[in-house]
Amino acid sequence: MSRKCEICGRKSSVGNTITRSGSPKYKGGIGLHTGGITKRRFYPNIQRIKVLIDGEVKHVRVCTSCMKAGKVQRPPARPSQLKASAEREQRRQAAEAAEAARVAAAHAAAEAEARAAEAEAEAQDAADAARAKDEKPRRKPAGGEEPASKKPGAVEEPAAKKPEAPEEKPKKKPEASEEKPKKKQEASEETEKPAAEGKRKRTEKPKEEKKP
Repeated sequence: MSRKCEICGRKSSVGNTITRSGSPKYKGGIGLHTGGITKRRFYPNIQRIKVLIDGEVKHVRVCTSCMKAGKVQRPPARPSQLKASAEREQRRQAAEAAEAARVAAAHAAAEAEARAAEAEAEAQDAADAARAKDEKPRRKPAGGEEPASKKPGAVEEPAAKKPEAPEEKPKKKPEASEEKPKKKQEASEETEKPAAEGKRKRTEKPKEEKKP
């Protein structure tokens, strides 16, 4: 197998592999030193492809540089390949059309919902305005807001019965204990006794003894 491009004539070439040791001087080393030189070959990137030459399809070995440069003409696709590619294109277009229709339907539905919501809000506002005109203005009590039962449209709830409080028996006042005055009386008597005895001692005169 020849490693040569049939368009530009590029083929394999000969060169050397050089081994070096040491560290470069820009890194602070002593420099690179050649350790050995070995022969080697460099091969171009050759590909075997179909090319249209003089109206005929032939297999040719061409380098990738010529392929990128457009120096060769590739043959048209086969009918079967053309049919398959056309089917793929049709499927792609149908999928795109279906997606576009789905997006349009979603946008239309969203717009319809928004319009319906706006119309409903306008009707509600009109009904509220009409109801406010029909109703007579009520005076609010001086204390503040009206109770919930008197507001328009409020449903009166049955008043909850308050639980009856059990009757409280009148508590008897505790009678003043008689012990305290008794104690006070006893204490006053005890204080009076020594005072009386002292008075007696002072008033009594010593009895004179009878002389024989």
